[in-house]
Amino acid sequence: MRSLIAVVFCSLGLAFATQVDAKEYYKWVDDDGVTHYTVTAPKDRPSELVRVMGGGKASSGKSNATPASKALPGDETGFGAPKPKATAEKAEAKMSVVDPARCEIARNNMETLTNHPRIRITEADGSIRYLTDEEKAEKMAEAEAAARESCE
Repeated sequence: MRSLIAVVFCSLGLAFATQVDAKEYYKWVDDDGVTHYTVTAPKDRPSELVRVMGGGKASSGKSNATPASKALPGDETGFGAPKPKATAEKAEAKMSVVDPARCEIARNNMETLTNHPRIRITEADGSIRYLTDEEKAEKMAEAEAAARESCE
């Protein structure tokens, strides 16, 4: 009798094991256009319920996330949906405002790129390599653009 009860409880445990991994998160965008994921819904703004299943599969068998290869540039969320127009306009207006911290970083980057002939970077796999001249030119253009947007 004990073994029968143990088998029944084990079977029930296995049957509901996938339900334990299911989590619900709320996706919302703040005033700066940054996407956040939280366990509780924010009270002062609209949010979208996102259900995540363990094991890499959603309940329908399809993931609602865009693969990294299809994600939009600069879209850290992995979702391919564009930002709402009003939020994008707010973020664009915010970027044109003077930002002393971003300005200082941009100027430091420009100084480093100008004064040092060899710039080392660490790759995602931990290996270290030097920037090519083309990469240095791209980084310089990015730093100059950031300085134009953020400095007085």
